[in-house]
Amino acid sequence: MRVHILSHNNTTMDTPFGSFEPSVELDEFQTQTIMRSLEFLEAVRTSIDGSFTVDVEGDQPLIVKTIRRKRLELPVFEALELDAQRLNGYPPTNQVPLRIDGQPHNGVVIQGDRSLMLDAITSIMHIAINNDSCLPEGLRMALE
Repeated sequence: MRVHILSHNNTTMDTPFGSFEPSVELDEFQTQTIMRSLEFLEAVRTSIDGSFTVDVEGDQPLIVKTIRRKRLELPVFEALELDAQRLNGYPPTNQVPLRIDGQPHNGVVIQGDRSLMLDAITSIMHIAINNDSCLPEGLRMALE
């Protein structure tokens, strides 16, 4: 599914997960960076075995998969907002936003100032599809 950005001036982004308005203004390069990450995330989610679904909690779309009777939730717009802020020069937050059974989980961090949360979420999806025993240790233990 194609991601369409209506404007580069802090207005609504039309994504496969619904409309999103970042809290910061993004230039064209920053918008394209986020757009590529969203496209890749959605391509991975839709090309797999159907085990990742999309639920909505309030205005937050969640990519969801049940692993060992626990619900792994990957909040798309929360990750998108963190990426928009990071690309706009805010200090990086290296904690990947994810939840287990509705509760925030702080067991996954990314390294480096240039990494995107959307890419981290896509990576977690890839690992969970192929072999959930290879998930980061803190996340794997929380899902047991």
